[in-house]
Amino acid sequence: MGKPLDTDLRRRVVAAIEDGMSTGAAAERFAVSKSLIFLLLNYK
Repeated sequence: MGKPLDTDLRRRVVAAIEDGMSTGAAAERFAVSKSLIFLLLNYK
């Protein structure tokens, strides 16, 4: 099982997407998967 994602990282990823960054670019920038980004966006 993986480590829990840092709360600050979650906020930064969601903020980047809301500011117009694509999910692919955010995934690369923050070293997370696109599927995790979609989960975070649906979790809000």
